[in-house]
Amino acid sequence: VAKKAKTLESKQISATRIPRIMHFIHISTNLGDKGSTSVPDQKVKGNIQDWQSRHPEWLVRLWTNEEVRRAFPELMPTLNRIVQPLSWKANLIRYSILYHHGGVYMDTDVVPLQSLNPLVEALPSFTVCQEQKRKKLPSPATRQQPSPDQNEVRSFVIEWDTCDLACNAVIGAEPYAKALQQIVTTALANTVEELQKGVGLDTRYNISVSGPQAWTIAARENAINVLDSSTFYPCGWRDTSECDKNNFQDNPNIFAMHEWAKTWWKEGPNGVEEKKKKHGPKSPGNDDTGKQAETVKNVLERLKILKCTDSIESELHDLRNLLDPKPILTEEQINWILTTVRNSNTKPNLLVFGLGYDSSLWSDLNHCGRTAFVEDLQPWIDKVLKRYPKLEAHHITYQQQGEPKTSVATASDFFANPYLMKLPEAIDDECFDTVLLDAPMGYEPHHPGRHEAAYWTLQMVKRCASVTKKPIYVFVHDAQRSVENSIVEDMYIEGGGAVAAGSLIGREDHSDP
Repeated sequence: VAKKAKTLESKQISATRIPRIMHFIHISTNLGDKGSTSVPDQKVKGNIQDWQSRHPEWLVRLWTNEEVRRAFPELMPTLNRIVQPLSWKANLIRYSILYHHGGVYMDTDVVPLQSLNPLVEALPSFTVCQEQKRKKLPSPATRQQPSPDQNEVRSFVIEWDTCDLACNAVIGAEPYAKALQQIVTTALANTVEELQKGVGLDTRYNISVSGPQAWTIAARENAINVLDSSTFYPCGWRDTSECDKNNFQDNPNIFAMHEWAKTWWKEGPNGVEEKKKKHGPKSPGNDDTGKQAETVKNVLERLKILKCTDSIESELHDLRNLLDPKPILTEEQINWILTTVRNSNTKPNLLVFGLGYDSSLWSDLNHCGRTAFVEDLQPWIDKVLKRYPKLEAHHITYQQQGEPKTSVATASDFFANPYLMKLPEAIDDECFDTVLLDAPMGYEPHHPGRHEAAYWTLQMVKRCASVTKKPIYVFVHDAQRSVENSIVEDMYIEGGGAVAAGSLIGREDHSDP
């Protein structure tokens, strides 16, 4: 440290509120065992060395088991109770590190593309948006300098109302910042509460307890500067096929690229995905991608010869197991919905609010009818259609009326004075036999919530049922949440005369947004 301080003095670099310290964390599940070590692999070591070589005047710290035990003994009783996942522990650790030391924290799979000096010289704090409504970065073609100056860096800051979620994989702040104080307190309290329920004893990760959702609230409430997602997350976490630094290294607007290793998703004893650990690394001659595609093709061929009234449970089981990532809905829930869809009409019309990589399952298994999807994020539509070009997907807009815009926090006002949202003509004029309300996002107060979609669905049911004289089925996912519960109980049952057939409970965590 003394040597590094002397280097800083000799270089006479400008003072910043964010200390020029980089923090990385590499821990193991036996973090609490005295003498346990957590040695990073060569890839992680190489990435950290790359950061150091680009920032010779910075102090770069790798926090391993020993460093964490020594620095935060007060955290150890709580950390020891969290069996899995490691990312839950790492969340609590990163907030404590930044609170006491300040600097820039980054996940070990964030790959450097240029120096962070302009960033810390221009801003007193920063985080990076992950779920963003619109981009504002200028095209690299308009830029004259190889790296941004301070004014240009400030132009990368976006308004919080354009960011639904800020990922905690990259955070820069001064020590003892109010946002850090809030997240340290909140994340720890939330964790203790969850552990009292026994949640930490299994591998399910309640990411809203200490992850991006919790960090977003603290950062927003304390006016942490939020950067355009492209600055560190130029490729998406859902589809990492474009996450190659060669695609972005010539873009002066991009400081780094998150590889989205997703160690928080399926973690083994050392933070490695169990599937990879079990089967080992893929060799060029052992790539099962072609086999998987062939298996999907075989299942679809089986569907072609099935009658519309035949059972598809076997095909559902096979297709769901082949999807990666897996749908949040369980196999039993999907079977319940699809059985209802297939029994509703000889050529059933299914409308799904929400689009994802599991959408192909709904379309494939409703092979005797029409399946239409509506989604509010056009870039996400483009990505999904790139993988599944035959899906019928339509772009829509939520929060269409009112000022301030309706949201989860103001849903009660909408229930009191609802309005009918406008959908594309191909959807608005249609009668659907079954509707699945699985979007938009609704687990944070500022999210749009599903009440607009629910009210449109109610009006469609009233219009169409009076003509067809047939029942129309509506599934509301995440029925345990307050807004969704009000949709079912107040809007549909009490206000619409609906009859409840069951409960479609969602996951309490949001590890797969």
